[in-house]
Amino acid sequence: MTEAQFSSLIKKNIDCHWCRVENMVSAGMPDANAASNGIERWIELKIVKGNYLLFEWSQINWFASRKKQGMNNVRVMARDNDTILLINANDIERDDLYKKAHKAGLKIDDNLIFKKYYKPWDWKQISEDLFY
Repeated sequence: MTEAQFSSLIKKNIDCHWCRVENMVSAGMPDANAASNGIERWIELKIVKGNYLLFEWSQINWFASRKKQGMNNVRVMARDNDTILLINANDIERDDLYKKAHKAGLKIDDNLIFKKYYKPWDWKQISEDLFY
């Protein structure tokens, strides 16, 4: 599955205003912006590679800049076969990253994961957790 296919799956199943961002303006900006019931989220989509998530360093810098400004509305949604992971981007620390093929590698750790969902996915619960 690609990130674009993952985005389509989420858009189809979560009741929100979903905008996939095809970014040519700001390096590191997340893949999507979503809003529901007065709450806005920036969402970085990832497909798990082995036991890792791979980010561009510009994405990590974007997350850190938002955190520095007091924002807590950036989430990472990752797909690992039949599992969807939800991570608060503010919980990603530079000390947890390592250089992997010019990218920022993040080992998946249960302490980092806010929520984990197994197939068949409960989209109502995923939506509630995403927009808590």
